[in-house]
Amino acid sequence: MTGCMEVTPICAAGGPAAYFGCLTACNAFCLATCAVTCFDPSTTVYARNASDPTKAIPTAISSVEAGSEVLMLDSGDGAPAWTKVISNKLDEDGSFDFVEIETESEGGEVNRMRVTANHVLAVYDASSSLSLSTADGVRVGDRLPSVFGPARVRSVAALSMSARQRIHTEHGLLVADAHSVTSVCADNFDDAFAAHAGDGQRLPFTQAMRQWRQSHHPSASEQSADAQLADVDFSQLK
Repeated sequence: MTGCMEVTPICAAGGPAAYFGCLTACNAFCLATCAVTCFDPSTTVYARNASDPTKAIPTAISSVEAGSEVLMLDSGDGAPAWTKVISNKLDEDGSFDFVEIETESEGGEVNRMRVTANHVLAVYDASSSLSLSTADGVRVGDRLPSVFGPARVRSVAALSMSARQRIHTEHGLLVADAHSVTSVCADNFDDAFAAHAGDGQRLPFTQAMRQWRQSHHPSASEQSADAQLADVDFSQLK
């Protein structure tokens, strides 16, 4: 069976009108076969306001529809931008391993998010560069990117939940509960994670996301060129 990496160039060849529909079908296949990374269905994301594109509307992740746009932070410079939702699905009646992470920004903003234990996150390393980690690899004292700047992890707790929300965006990123996180399948980076197993090193975030976009969404590979910047007043998100 043809996979996403092989299908994406075919989608692109169909032209702009056919691209999104083709990509949606492709990602349905990917999400059905990959190691899913998901959110608590009560997670808040920030949808684009159709009447005022500079405003972000806090919205339950479970109510976001494919084709709409949500807020993300650029993987290169952290600038706010909009990304399109490719698919969004709720899985219920299960038993899923989650991690709850609570952070506090330098300005004192406290936020919590719940994601599956294998969820791929960005974490600042000792040199203040962003690297990749799974949620269950995050430790107290780590710093995560957020709309309020670097936010230090105050607590990490494992829990089980009966439902999970799996969302996929064109750029593989979104802002969830004020944190900048990925929406990619955990096994997309299996080989790279394995290469660093035991050496205490994490994957460079910007490089990893650029490679992911080149493989899955070539039109989004140069993020700053095609992602419309969002002039959002983050104080409204507090």
